[in-house]
Amino acid sequence: TPRNVSLGETVSVFGFPLAGTLSSSGNFTGGLVSSLQGLRNAAGEIQITAPVQPGNSGGPVMDASGLVVGVVQSKLDAVRAAALTGDMPQNVNFAVALDVLADFLEMNQVPFRSSPVAQA
Repeated sequence: TPRNVSLGETVSVFGFPLAGTLSSSGNFTGGLVSSLQGLRNAAGEIQITAPVQPGNSGGPVMDASGLVVGVVQSKLDAVRAAALTGDMPQNVNFAVALDVLADFLEMNQVPFRSSPVAQA
């Protein structure tokens, strides 16, 4: 069984956002797990504050030990949200949760290793 990520846990994201505009060697950002559910309480997702852009999707969300705890999926449409609420949201991004990722890999017979939570 893969380990679960915790609310408030520090996470990092690596990817290739805004291809052709930003660094072709990739970008590394950090943030926190801000919710254990996605948009409208969607199960199987986590919400993160690590900044992401188009091109980060499919990239790993890693814990402080470098273990994958999710995969970047999407970000909140800030302009649309601002039009609806009158406030510009900041760093509202979503990732596929680790349990969903593990189920997908198992279903497709892709080998992977699980790791317990590191003890401080």
